Amino acid sequence: MSKLVTRTKTVEAQSLEHKKLDIGVVGKVFGNGENISKNIGGIVVLFLMIAIVLIIAFAEKSKVDTSVTYLIPILTATIGYLFGKK
Repeated sequence: MSKLVTRTKTVEAQSLEHKKLDIGVVGKVFGNGENISKNIGGIVVLFLMIAIVLIIAFAEKSKVDTSVTYLIPILTATIGYLFGKK
């Protein structure tokens, strides 16, 4: 029975290692499968929100208006994509 358990653990470890190689570096960051687009969208939303907060906090008034004017539509479109129906 001990050999069977050891063999099963070895096969599971090899399978896990194979999956890690299949997804690669990008897969480790964004995930894989059907949720990859949602994960990328979530990262874009997070990046845009941080950018907007930093621009509002540290930029001049004229640059804030211009920058936020371009970033808000991208942010809302991305959020719409994330929560929209398939």
